[in-house]
Amino acid sequence: MKTNLCKLGVMPCLLWALAGSPRAAAAEPVALDTLDLSHVEQDWGKARAHLSVDRHPLSIAGHPFAHGIGTHAVSTFRLELGRRAERFTAQVGVDDEVGPGHGSVRFRVVGDGKLLWQSAVLRGGEAAQPVDVSLRHVRTLLLLVDDGGDGISYDHADWADAQVLMTSDKPLPAEPPHERLVVLTPKPGPKPRLNGASVFGVRPGAPFLFTVAATGERPMTFGATSLPTGLELDPTTGRITGMLGQKGDYEVTLTARNRRGTAHRTLKIVCGDQIALTPPMGWNSWNCFGCDVSDAKVRAAADAM
Repeated sequence: MKTNLCKLGVMPCLLWALAGSPRAAAAEPVALDTLDLSHVEQDWGKARAHLSVDRHPLSIAGHPFAHGIGTHAVSTFRLELGRRAERFTAQVGVDDEVGPGHGSVRFRVVGDGKLLWQSAVLRGGEAAQPVDVSLRHVRTLLLLVDDGGDGISYDHADWADAQVLMTSDKPLPAEPPHERLVVLTPKPGPKPRLNGASVFGVRPGAPFLFTVAATGERPMTFGATSLPTGLELDPTTGRITGMLGQKGDYEVTLTARNRRGTAHRTLKIVCGDQIALTPPMGWNSWNCFGCDVSDAKVRAAADAM
């Protein structure tokens, strides 16, 4: 004999239904400074938990913050939420370490490619702006900081008291998407082509060593007209050696020749007692590594080039 429980009365039936239903998960706040910040991309320094980008306690317009993330424009922090987030809250502004009026940044919150919130352009000494954004049904969250349109100098940006209200798990910091590596430099052709510096400097009385750089099919011979007294060229290796005794500027015409043709180029030799007679070439680490230059980073950059 089957018994209909609801015949026992409305209240017992309701209590039975509630007892058998799963409870909604209580949302819990997750502070962003507890997450892995190694995937934050920014144009200077590195993102820091509880501290500014310059390792000072977080402070905006004289108000200290015990929690948050110190970043620098231009920066991107990508978080995978998996539709388990409710809200994002924070206090944003330029850290006091740069001084009043310095820096200019704009903060943006983007969910699944849609702009959810953005600040005004903020500067040092201005009060923090509150952020309170719904994240329901959002899978991917981007926390962005730009330079306000005038470069990144002093753009020390703080996501103070930043947290995500999650119904389960934690936000998962994600690596930025990687572009496919493409070599755009065209392959050298068989004809001679002269490369390298067009200006070369040396001090009077110092040993002179300059190699004529060229691409093209080998064997190849090299020549130079109007070489100043004291210098000579090896036609097989393309090396110019010797010593100059007098200050001055000298215009030399270089040639490279193989069975495919001949290339010409002018080399200016500057002999003097000033520094940087050869225009500096290479790379500057400042906007890449800031104050965090290391032996390993310099070697890795050299290997990459």
